[in-house]
Amino acid sequence: MKTIIVCTDFSQEAENAIHYAASMARENQYHIILFNLQSVSIHALNAQASADFFYEQTLKNQKKLTDKASEIGSLYAIKTAYHLASGELH
Repeated sequence: MKTIIVCTDFSQEAENAIHYAASMARENQYHIILFNLQSVSIHALNAQASADFFYEQTLKNQKKLTDKASEIGSLYAIKTAYHLASGELH
């Protein structure tokens, strides 16, 4: 089974891309993986935010991805999953 990876930052543009990819996946019987890269802002690092703050942010993003994957899976009747990563993209 082929898989489409859709990157999202939860913006309106990313939302449109998710729906476009999901409709294509439904037509071709593909799977979808929603991918989000969370990076720590320099401001949060400079403020010396606590580990709890970063953990809470990770949980929020994970919940958003879980909800969106479930919504897209139900709406388009396709298999969906998600992957949450953290770090810098080069």
